[in-house]
Amino acid sequence: MIRDAEGLVLTGGRSQRMGQDKAALLISPHVTLLDHARDILQRTVSGPVYISRPYHWPNPSSLDLVDADDNQGPLAGILQGLKACSKSWLAVLAVDCPNANPTLYEILYQSRTSRTMAIIPRYGQTWQPLVSLWSPGLIQAIEDQLAQGNHRVGSVLSDLVTRIVDIEDPQWLTNLNTPDDWKQWILASKGTVPL
Repeated sequence: MIRDAEGLVLTGGRSQRMGQDKAALLISPHVTLLDHARDILQRTVSGPVYISRPYHWPNPSSLDLVDADDNQGPLAGILQGLKACSKSWLAVLAVDCPNANPTLYEILYQSRTSRTMAIIPRYGQTWQPLVSLWSPGLIQAIEDQLAQGNHRVGSVLSDLVTRIVDIEDPQWLTNLNTPDDWKQWILASKGTVPL
């Protein structure tokens, strides 16, 4: 467990390609994809796990960080998480990346340096900034990028002290975008999803 970190599940996307809210997809009768992502981070960090919610989310809890506007993108959600974070690191997990796990985050954490402000996993040519570690020291840089209308996570990271960590298992970076992705993941993980 990373004692110097809090967590953030990103759920604010429109899920247009999926055709329904990804966070509400059921892994089992009583466990959603959101529950699964929250569980991964609760086993990863010692601090609280925040949920970045769509702007129209009703009745948010104290750990819900609701988007101020529609379609702000994940960077705005990460910014809210960093502003709420009281530790040195924020473990970020997109709700549609269900194969991330505490081992992956520990690998990322162990690769930090004194200058590192974001730690991103990569397998081959695929990198996943939404399964990553971020430092609250990035708040001002992200605010500046968003103020310029730049909502792309990759654009922000290219200008920052970012560490890319090569990993051995491509499944850790699995991203579910379509109903077919979801169906294949459920079939492949039946009985093996850690709940």
